Amino acid sequence: GTYSLLVRGQAFLSLVNDEEKKAFSKSGDTIFNNNVNPFLLTTQQKMLLLFSFIERDGDVLRELYRRLLLLPKSFTDREAGNYLPEIYRAITKESRQKVRSGDDLLRIQRLLDAAIKIEAVKRNPSPGGKNPREHAITVRLEPFVDLGLLSKPDPFVYLYQITDATKIFLESLVNSESIDYFLLYFFFDAVNKAFNLNKEHRAEREMILYTMQKSYTVLKSPLGYAPILELCLLAGIYSITETDSYFKLSECIDMLKSFQKERPELVRFNVDRWGALTFVKFNGSIM
Repeated sequence: GTYSLLVRGQAFLSLVNDEEKKAFSKSGDTIFNNNVNPFLLTTQQKMLLLFSFIERDGDVLRELYRRLLLLPKSFTDREAGNYLPEIYRAITKESRQKVRSGDDLLRIQRLLDAAIKIEAVKRNPSPGGKNPREHAITVRLEPFVDLGLLSKPDPFVYLYQITDATKIFLESLVNSESIDYFLLYFFFDAVNKAFNLNKEHRAEREMILYTMQKSYTVLKSPLGYAPILELCLLAGIYSITETDSYFKLSECIDMLKSFQKERPELVRFNVDRWGALTFVKFNGSIM
């Protein structure tokens, strides 16, 4: 009874309808509904989860799928997992140049330790049950099956296939100059194409402000503040799934900055210790 949802979790919960929530209820008056399966993800839920995976694990995912997309056939989890030590070592080599704290060094060391453990598994022809390689690769394959970006013809066999959706979305990620750049400028474009939504890209002021107001109502804290990233992410999801058009995350953030200059009494920003914008508060309706 002492926990509280993080804002990303709050955003996800807002995309879960009441019937899905009831499916998890333990109350005696819960009635089974054969038409509601809470384990099937909606398009909105897929987008938020996909963004979160890329944001948190994009450095590994980009290099992993750069290799997997070159394979001419199906691949197993073992084959995919064997790429991880090389990827981990490359990331640690690059990351050492950007170390800011002792925690950064600890994270780098954990990656190197994981690479050593997976290499030991690779040398063992019969590693047995769950091992470090399987633990590390499963979370980078199975979720993408559920998200519709990988095919797994037999649910009981860890054999995966690249699909058109895999190529469309992940080639865009692989070819981007950075993870942040992809999320800001190409995420919704890639989602639109991969999920075959056929929406038109239009950065219309009225639509952006309308969806920002809607997402702000969901995400604002008791003090009235909402994280800018989550605000624009949820607004973008509303736009691409509930209207006939979509906008880029960068366009939403730029619109928010522009609107704050026009109406500083209505829109207030908070910044972090490095001066980057983090939170926003609306002192009234922006529509």
